[in-house]
Amino acid sequence: MSRPKEEEWVYQVLHSPFETELCGTIKTKFGHLSVLETTFQFALHASSELGGWCADQVWPLALANEMLPKLEGQIAKNADVSVEISEKTSKMIKEIQEANEFVKSYMTNQPSEPGDLSSKVQLLMKKLEEKFQRAPQTKCIVFVQRRNTAKVLLQLCKRLRIPNLRPDVLVGVRKGDPVGMNSTFRLQFLTLIKFRQGEFNCLASYYLDRELGQ
Repeated sequence: MSRPKEEEWVYQVLHSPFETELCGTIKTKFGHLSVLETTFQFALHASSELGGWCADQVWPLALANEMLPKLEGQIAKNADVSVEISEKTSKMIKEIQEANEFVKSYMTNQPSEPGDLSSKVQLLMKKLEEKFQRAPQTKCIVFVQRRNTAKVLLQLCKRLRIPNLRPDVLVGVRKGDPVGMNSTFRLQFLTLIKFRQGEFNCLASYYLDRELGQ
């Protein structure tokens, strides 16, 4: 196999992390809920690395309907057995449900404003569009440093509808996933099969050996 050609892509300096309007509103209403702490941290990181639009996409993932039982279970697990704590727990569970409804009502348009996407993500999308336009048979894997980033980039690719690009994600198996990003061995296997067969031709992937217990 011949050595692949390497390219270096240079993007403009990233902006400092900032709090988006959506994140600020959620923090005001529900910032006291400890089960959302990890999501707040990622949203702040993503505002710089990925852009404000991408930072907001983590909230529909973290507060999706299928995530509610898990979040409610975490709240109950951290609770005490006293009546006073039990009432507080019930209130927090209700607030998580309210956060779910709030995020669903918050509509995000296709990224179009300056700053919606970071310079790094803009360059990545441009390169993908150019490559798949010239060679529709292309297959690629975009490796990322955070599991949440893989899912957010998938949402972005779906929204942008880049011609010939059929994206999906490939992440490892891990216990205790607070942002709806967990996977199974079966799902990993099916994703790889579909990638090899061409049903998907671009995978955003975060995959570490330690996630497989190795």
